[in-house]
Amino acid sequence: MPTIQTASFNDLLASLDDWAVFSSQEYATLFIGAIGFEHRSSACFEKWCVAVQGKGCSAILIRYPFNRTEDKEQETKFLGAAKAAGVAVFQVEYNQRSIFGEIVGLLKASKVSHSMLLDLSSLASFVLYPLFAAVLEVAPRSAVRVCYTEAAAYFPGREEWETFQAKVQELDLYDRARLFDEQHFQSSGVNLVFECAPFIGHNRNNLPTTLIVVPNFAFERVNRMIDFVSERYSVPRERCEWIIGVPPDREKNGWRHDAVWRMFDKPKRKHEASTLNYKEMLLVLHQLWEERRNTASLAVATVGSKAGHLGTFLFLVMHPEVALILSQPKEFIASRFSEGIGTQRQLDLGVIGDLADKLVGWNKVEFNW
Repeated sequence: MPTIQTASFNDLLASLDDWAVFSSQEYATLFIGAIGFEHRSSACFEKWCVAVQGKGCSAILIRYPFNRTEDKEQETKFLGAAKAAGVAVFQVEYNQRSIFGEIVGLLKASKVSHSMLLDLSSLASFVLYPLFAAVLEVAPRSAVRVCYTEAAAYFPGREEWETFQAKVQELDLYDRARLFDEQHFQSSGVNLVFECAPFIGHNRNNLPTTLIVVPNFAFERVNRMIDFVSERYSVPRERCEWIIGVPPDREKNGWRHDAVWRMFDKPKRKHEASTLNYKEMLLVLHQLWEERRNTASLAVATVGSKAGHLGTFLFLVMHPEVALILSQPKEFIASRFSEGIGTQRQLDLGVIGDLADKLVGWNKVEFNW
């Protein structure tokens, strides 16, 4: 008797792995990450180098064009660990126009089929998406694991925020916006706002656009992305949907969710997703897609968490019609970003091409005889 089996989104979610404790002993022949200034930047790489010492492994390390002085300490740790382990390092200078092509070129030039370890710890959003897209395009048969080192503490701290918030309450809307811009939480200025080339989306039915905003404390970057989409796609702010991150340690950092919500004037169309559980971001984005797939074209503008970006990447693979909007600051504020080294985690994505097939075919119907 023939049978019909329909896949579901819940089946897809259930098939995805959860974070586990990072183990550098699980073999990967190629490490890809970025050199940043945070204490956590080199933590996973140093452990991996010890595990692969003398095994002829390679690493692709991406360098940012800003914060070079602040990055120097971590750069020394990266290169020192690589030298001690005999790891061949290929450095890539970040450029928005060329980063995707450079990663593609390096992966194509490789003579072996790699198992890869991609470190999210210092990957800014404008690097993470083209990097993952390049890996998927060039190395679909590669087994990919993701690792991530949390910081011990993040800025702004609660006391600093509450002092700042008390000052903000006394100001009108114009002066509040000016003060937010001047405060430079985490980054300073906006160098560029752009559609991410691997995820430009399409709107074949000429539907009105709905923008999904995933904010953090980078007030100026978020607003510049909203302005970019508003001007390009005629999207009024009241038609934006907001996904605001909820830290996993609610007792210690739960206030950050409310702070970001207040920072952007308490948007009514608010949704929540964990800043650590990437599947929550995937779920919320997919729910918004299901609600609007026949009435709106979607775009996502994000400066969210690392895990949130991973969930967003998976969503974009599922729904290539959705556009991705990113922003690049003039520089990050190294002294007010994060401190210390926290929990180290890893996630097994399996063969990246198989994962993409599963995402694209999330609702497929199978006939079995």
